[in-house]
Amino acid sequence: INIICKNFRCRSGEIDLIGWEKDCLIFFEVKYRKDERFGYPIEAITEMKKRTICKCASYYCVKYDVKAPIRYDVIGVTGTQITWIKDAFTHRGYCF
Repeated sequence: INIICKNFRCRSGEIDLIGWEKDCLIFFEVKYRKDERFGYPIEAITEMKKRTICKCASYYCVKYDVKAPIRYDVIGVTGTQITWIKDAFTHRGYCF
């Protein structure tokens, strides 16, 4: 994966990382927790957060005229444990 952008911000919100894997553009949400005392990091990604990420991704695709398949991945970090969920949620599936 080739990371092309970190902390992309727009009026709708923020995307932590954006990268390419072959011909697919990937939007990453990264969540960190020191430990599981307050739950797993991935549990913090609500439906509202997903909508925000999708709006930001749509804006990014329009701004940079991206016409490619897209994917939303989630990375959860707890201490030293990393969990990477590919295609964690879907929304349209393509930039257009």
